[in-house]
Amino acid sequence: MRAALSGVTGKLLLCVFINGPARATGPTSVDAACWLKTGTNLTLNADDVTVWGDESGNGNDVTDASPLFGAPRVNRGALNGEDIVGFGSGLGSSNSDGLSWGGAPLSGAGTGFMVVQPVQPGDVWRMGTSGLPIPWSPPEIWDDFGASTRTQLMYQSVSAEGRRDWDCNFERWFLYAVAITSDGVMTGYVDGIERGQQGGFTSSWATSPRVGDNNSKFYVAELVLYDRVLNANELNDLVAYAGEKFALKVAPPVFSPDGGVHDAAQSVMITCGHVGATIRYTEDGSDPSETSGTVIASGSTINISSDTVLKAIATKAGLPDSEIQLAVFTIEPAGLPASGLVSWARSGLGLKYTATPNHVDEWLDASNNDNDFACGSWAGHPIAKHNELNGQTVLGFGFNQGSTFSDLTVGFHEVPIGDFNAVADNRTTVCNIAELLLYDRVLSDGERDAVVVYLGNRFGIPVTIIPSGGNQAPGDCNQDGAFDLSDAVCLLDFIFQSTPPVLPCNSTPANVALMDCNGDGAIDISDAIYKLNFLFQGGPPPEQGTGCIEIPDCPSNPGCR
Repeated sequence: MRAALSGVTGKLLLCVFINGPARATGPTSVDAACWLKTGTNLTLNADDVTVWGDESGNGNDVTDASPLFGAPRVNRGALNGEDIVGFGSGLGSSNSDGLSWGGAPLSGAGTGFMVVQPVQPGDVWRMGTSGLPIPWSPPEIWDDFGASTRTQLMYQSVSAEGRRDWDCNFERWFLYAVAITSDGVMTGYVDGIERGQQGGFTSSWATSPRVGDNNSKFYVAELVLYDRVLNANELNDLVAYAGEKFALKVAPPVFSPDGGVHDAAQSVMITCGHVGATIRYTEDGSDPSETSGTVIASGSTINISSDTVLKAIATKAGLPDSEIQLAVFTIEPAGLPASGLVSWARSGLGLKYTATPNHVDEWLDASNNDNDFACGSWAGHPIAKHNELNGQTVLGFGFNQGSTFSDLTVGFHEVPIGDFNAVADNRTTVCNIAELLLYDRVLSDGERDAVVVYLGNRFGIPVTIIPSGGNQAPGDCNQDGAFDLSDAVCLLDFIFQSTPPVLPCNSTPANVALMDCNGDGAIDISDAIYKLNFLFQGGPPPEQGTGCIEIPDCPSNPGCR
């Protein structure tokens, strides 16, 4: 048992240890670096928390950061019979400045998991001597709510019509995790589902973190730190543990693989770490529920052989349902460039509608990068036109094609490529769009051809690929950029000495187009004689002319660049 704190001059401290009821060990607690469990190992002055003892065995206790300004306060039995700790004025005593480790509980990379209820905008975590707040950005889980420098946890809900509502629910408990990698990438999770990511983060768990500050107002029921970034299944286990312990929510299902672009059918495993939960899934884009969808046992697989929007939910009697997990699978033949594909709006796949039929509010990213297209205009929405293009769906934009003025913005709140924020239509253009692929690099000629062939085949549009070629000087056998005696010698050496062993272009038709000066369709000694006659006897010029020409399947001649 921890020794009680000694008295401080001028104050009488009443030191109390509260030992709560025994609890099942957290499913991933074996390697926890710090575990602050609800209702246990609290050192109190009345109800004020002066020390919250670490139960991981690593001695990473947290202490009152600024005793002169007050302390967090325990609230007994406030969360379904479990104790919670309140931070900030009114929830703690006076202007509590949070709880601090006073050093570095982790060496750098790691994951912090918290059962938390925000009460007003403010910081959940603070890191570094400058007091950098976490959550930070991106906006999918953070917002300033009009405060000048404060940031706060956000909750992303999805309505029945598929609209995203950005709001911080100050009455809701969050199973909230923040992971920071060694190279400064920070990812936020709510209920085990990723809600946003940001790179270039300069502070870490090694920079004197603390929980809360005097501008924060929130409750914490439990907190666990890990000295590594947890994987999806481990996060799912934590959500299952905390969700059941505090009667908050069933852990969401996990897909493996989790959507994406594939060149063959996929065997997709669906799991849920919540013991006794029932998983239901749909493959038609509709929302599963406790009463709808196909039941599947955790750890079982389904086969996905075509473009599919896969959704799953986990339910358990006596607990709120999990959030619906969603993954977009795109099955395409090999050849379509995948490297650098950051957003892919596919015809008829992943469309989210408003309450008005066929009015599109969101077009989900099939590349699995979460760069969805979302409606950016209050004035109207694109309209889905089914079976419009050889049986495929297209989206109508602009007046008379969409509803009034309409657009979709990729990323919506985020920028997918550098400082480029792509917009499908500018609200004045009237057009239909069947499909859109966005790459973060310049494609080669061959890759662009592959995209064109794919789109032509998908939408039944005849496509003819004309090979791109290099600019060439007709008859320039040695590729020195000039047509002269050396080219006649080069051709004769090729014909009789095989030096050079090959001609400059990559195919026989291309070499004939380059070297056949007399236009008889062959490369032979008569072409060398024709060259010499032109150069020294005033004979006719090469049949191809004397200027540079583009010849498919040939390199670019240095004299023609």
